[in-house]
Formats: sequence, structure tokens, C-alpha cells
Amino acid sequence: MNLGDLSKTPHDDVLDEAEARLRLRISRQDGHYSALNGTAGFPTDAGTWVRLSWHRPAKVSAQAITGFEAALGLDGVPRPVWKAAAAWHDRGRDVVWRAEEMTRSADPAVSETATIAVDPGLPEAWWSELRAACTTLARYETSRLCVSQEHRAVDADREAHTAPVVRQHCAGLQPHRTETAPHRRDGGRCDDLAR
Repeated sequence: MNLGDLSKTPHDDVLDEAEARLRLRISRQDGHYSALNGTAGFPTDAGTWVRLSWHRPAKVSAQAITGFEAALGLDGVPRPVWKAAAAWHDRGRDVVWRAEEMTRSADPAVSETATIAVDPGLPEAWWSELRAACTTLARYETSRLCVSQEHRAVDADREAHTAPVVRQHCAGLQPHRTETAPHRRDGGRCDDLAR
């Protein structure tokens, strides 16, 4: 069973379990699925967002499943705020599911894909707030993995499409990069896109 793209795998039972554990209703027809990492996101009847992910029990990474909790310590960086999580072992699929509830922005997505190929026409105030958030984020120390080397090949193609737009609006930022990745001590990297 391939769980890399949940949109192609039956998982109503998983959503039923997530709803019961988080005590909310998931808007299944409005789900968004990643074809890259087996995650999915859904709006809820509580006006929140639920992110669904999974991992194999033998390959659990504490860092991979505690990002939202770790981000609670960041001040001055706009982002969804983690509210609750539920995790359970699915013996039939031999995976551990994790459903995480967070606040949901009422603003529309800047892009429906992982790239920003054309300038979305956002006001300068939006870009200014992004620059301020990235500057604030750069002050935080972390040993968390930012982007693994395995994802760099996939990200390189996205970056080629996104970089000109981000570069145009974030030109004044000094992106913090460590070429010896995968571990970054500078959790505040705005992104490699602002090269």
C-alpha cells in the first residue's frame, strides 16, 4: 500500500478516527493532499485546520513530529498556532497516524502550488511584514533539521520558479545559510530562495 499520496489511497477510517480523537468534524471534500510526503490538510467545523501525517513505527523521528510544539516558543513570527494533536497505531497499515489541529488563516493562499511563478500582487505592507518575520525568526537558535538533502533535488525545481518573485520583494534580507547542511543552527533562514 502506497501512502505517499493519500489522495490515491482509501483513508476514510483514518479521518473517522481523527475526528473522534480531536472531537471535531473534518471537511473531507475540501482536503488538500501532498503528492510528495503523504500528508493531507483539512478545514474543520471549528474553523481550524487539521494536518494528517504518518510514519512507520520503526522510523519515528521526534524532530519530525514535534515541530508545531517547538514553534510555540517563537514570538513575533506569524503562523498557524498549534492547538492539539492525536496519534494512534494503525496495525493494518503498520503506521502511526498523527492528526494535528491548528488555527486557520482566513486569508487565501498566495499560490495553489509550492511555487510562486508570478508576482501575486500583494501590497508592499505584506512583504514588509514577511521581511520583519524572517528577521525575527533569524534570531532564534535551533538544531532542528530545516530541509533534508533528499528534498533539495525536488526543491531546486520549485526554487527556479519562485526565486525571482521572492528575490524582488526580499532583496534586503540577509538569508542565513549553512552550506554544510543538513543540520542548520540558524533556524531563522528566511529561505534559500532569497539568494
